[in-house]
Amino acid sequence: MSISKKKVLSSPPAYALARAYQRLMLLGSVGFLLVVGLTVYDGWQRHMAAEVAVIHQRMHASVIQLKGIIKSATDQITQLASWSNNFPRHAPYQGSGEVRLAIELARKALPGGEVTLDALASLPPAHRLGQLVALPAASQPRAGGLPSDLDLALALVDRLGVDAQTSPCLRWTYFNAASQNLLLIAPWLPKKDLLGSEPSSRRFLQQAWQYEVTTAGLPANNPQRKPYWTRAYQDQAGAGLMISHAAPIYWGDAFVGVVATDVLLGFLNDFLREFPDQEGLLTISNEQGQILGDRRATLVGQKSIASIDTLLPPHLLEGRTLDHLHADSIGSDLVFSASLDDPHWRIVFQIPKVTLQQRAMEAFSAQLYLSLFLVLVVLIINLLLWRLYVAPALQIADFVAGESGGSHPALPKVPRLWQPWLDAMAQAFGDRRRYLAELQQSNEVLEQRVARRTQALQAANARLQALSVTDPLTGAFNRRHLFDLLSSESQRVLRGGVAFSLLMIDLDLFKRVNDAFGHAAGDAVLREFVLRSRAVVRQTDVICRYGGEEFVVLMPAMHQEGAALLGERLRCAMASTPVVFEGAPVAFTVSVGVASYRAGERLEELLSRADHRLYLAKAEGRNRVVCQA
Repeated sequence: MSISKKKVLSSPPAYALARAYQRLMLLGSVGFLLVVGLTVYDGWQRHMAAEVAVIHQRMHASVIQLKGIIKSATDQITQLASWSNNFPRHAPYQGSGEVRLAIELARKALPGGEVTLDALASLPPAHRLGQLVALPAASQPRAGGLPSDLDLALALVDRLGVDAQTSPCLRWTYFNAASQNLLLIAPWLPKKDLLGSEPSSRRFLQQAWQYEVTTAGLPANNPQRKPYWTRAYQDQAGAGLMISHAAPIYWGDAFVGVVATDVLLGFLNDFLREFPDQEGLLTISNEQGQILGDRRATLVGQKSIASIDTLLPPHLLEGRTLDHLHADSIGSDLVFSASLDDPHWRIVFQIPKVTLQQRAMEAFSAQLYLSLFLVLVVLIINLLLWRLYVAPALQIADFVAGESGGSHPALPKVPRLWQPWLDAMAQAFGDRRRYLAELQQSNEVLEQRVARRTQALQAANARLQALSVTDPLTGAFNRRHLFDLLSSESQRVLRGGVAFSLLMIDLDLFKRVNDAFGHAAGDAVLREFVLRSRAVVRQTDVICRYGGEEFVVLMPAMHQEGAALLGERLRCAMASTPVVFEGAPVAFTVSVGVASYRAGERLEELLSRADHRLYLAKAEGRNRVVCQA
């Protein structure tokens, strides 16, 4: 057999074939394909990166543009809040002449009653700066010499009316007094239209403090006194989706109210439709996850407020936030996001990966076609080499692998030049199979004998090990194993572990059980004691038979108080139900002494303390637990 192998391995055809395969196919083909593959990959990545960079620039430009659009709302509230907070230090101002005239007419018409600006209805629309609903109490000055809510409202009429005309996306601008006695709103509308279905002005003013735009400004909800944005909501007048921007007003420590403006969000859909990239899903959402704008035509005019979670469920984000997504792969899409700071809005752009890949492919196609042509040329050359050199060698290699693996394949069909080598190899493998079969049969017989003897030895060792540490009568651990465990636990405590405790237990008047019912009954009681104890103690606790009718329960990581409670449960479990032996009830109780290990003390001292407390339990009348001397 060794001679045959030598002839095969030194065969000139095999040597020449191996050299041809290594030089022409492996080194040449793999090297060439590697260079072409790296070139194609690098070009593809650069084109994809360019597409991603374009989208990122567009997102950044959209954020800047959106900031400019909503700046009117943030500037308006900032200016109104600053001016109102400093109002007590301003020179007295009672509003424009038209406003003063309207107030005088309202007071003459309703002396001592409500104050409105319905009288402005007679003026041209350009002079109807706002509407006022004020109860009589609104004209009362505040404590400390501060002006009244009505003073501030009159001074704000001109400012609210002019600011409401600065941007088409601003719906309402208003001042709502914390006293719930006054509301100033711009633009102007008749009082009856403002109150709507509310039966009275007082009810209307109270109801105005049930909305988020006012409750979010309360001192308890906004202790930092900062401007804030509300969640999106549908305008009750049917104007569409809106969001409010507001700021609290304080005079010193006194909360006066809030100034706010309502922003119509319909412009966001038109804004998104102007995004240069017309493919993909483009939305604007707030920090509560509400979609404020969506350029899809199917969502225009819908009544419900959609959630961003319907488009990007949290489980798809995998811990990422919507604030910082830069071509992140989520499902079959690439997702981009850009955020505004105030308000905390997010522009989220989802575009299918395949769309971006198609764009990159259009720019990359010429380079790709050239690479494919070169690969095709190399493939044709490799196929020719395969048919001339490699195919016969691989057939023989498969035959060798099959014989080595034990499948014994049929002899392959090879050219005549290869046939002598293949015949010699087949003969060598036949000799090898016969030798291995004989060797395997001998090994199987030997392994069966060793396995039977090993199994018997393991079973004997297991029985000896169990007998060495357990009590044969009760199945509890014996005294020898107890001391091994106590030594191990004491070392653990010395290394910083939690102290352990033990219960020293004795069956009360056990001799009477033996005398009255016989030793078989006594053995049954001992076994029942162990069974009930195992049902009471923890899985980590160990029950050991200390001697005769005396047992020890070792409780790792248990302080004395917990051990005493567990001992009481164990005592109750024994006393509650007698053991039935041959139809006769055999009642028994136990006395328990509790001791906890003190770091550094000898185990004999621990057992002595537990034994002493067991003696006290006996002396005090049995059927009890003693944990202190």
